[in-house]
Amino acid sequence: MKKYGCHVLDNLIDDANHIFIGHSRWPEAAEIIAKHLEENNSRKMKIIIQETGAIVANFVGKKALTFGYIGSFDKNWLLDAKKQL
Repeated sequence: MKKYGCHVLDNLIDDANHIFIGHSRWPEAAEIIAKHLEENNSRKMKIIIQETGAIVANFVGKKALTFGYIGSFDKNWLLDAKKQL
């Protein structure tokens, strides 16, 4: 997950300046990933950890992690990033 998180950081669109790590009852993992991302955060994006809401947590269950960002929408950014892994 750390490797994928760094790959997401490297491939975010240019105007992204915030990245969110969402977790479902797994704050320890979110903190570990956030620390790792902060060490590799050359663009100095703000990293925000948040717990998922009750409805999302109900569907995904415990120990789920997500990444999100604030910036322009590019429908291919994640597909392009996955091809490089």
